[in-house]
Amino acid sequence: MTFAEILEEVYLITNRRDLEAQTKSAIKKATLKAHQSDFYYRDLYETGMEFDEPNHKQYIDLNSTFANFNAINYIKRVENENDEQGVVFTEVTPDNVVDDYGYLKRDVYYVAGRNIELRASCAFDKVLVGLYVLPVLTEEDYSSWVADLVPYFIVHEAARTVLRVIGYLEESNAQRAEVAEQLKILKQIGLATTGY
Repeated sequence: MTFAEILEEVYLITNRRDLEAQTKSAIKKATLKAHQSDFYYRDLYETGMEFDEPNHKQYIDLNSTFANFNAINYIKRVENENDEQGVVFTEVTPDNVVDDYGYLKRDVYYVAGRNIELRASCAFDKVLVGLYVLPVLTEEDYSSWVADLVPYFIVHEAARTVLRVIGYLEESNAQRAEVAEQLKILKQIGLATTGY
């Protein structure tokens, strides 16, 4: 469904066309909630990156490099764009970059704020990054596989939110059951790696 089609479906449930701004906001919130309810393969995006020069340590600025970033799935050090082997970096926390012997761990990465720091056992300048991205939520460019395949999760969650905000708690709670049912369908479809 498009954003406009979802909006119309929510209006059918709430019967509150006068709450256009709140309804649009609820649709965007419901869409994000759907995509953030798990790490779905359909949200996985893979891209190659090349740094200016080879080094044992490289940095990636998340905000300027990846639009709609949600989470990292993997980072792999590669020789070139055709390298399918590569070395997969292991994620560590910033306070766990030293091993039991006091040496810096190699072939690891960690996220610190808006940056990813990569530390390798050899100088490198190319990586392959797999990351989960969030959907585009603007009305004009709205793009969500959930809206295409399980649109009634978004419809019922948005309606639930609007009804709760205006004080219709009984109706809002009734929508909660619909949301739970649609979430089960979302998980079945979104977590499958075959069949689409």
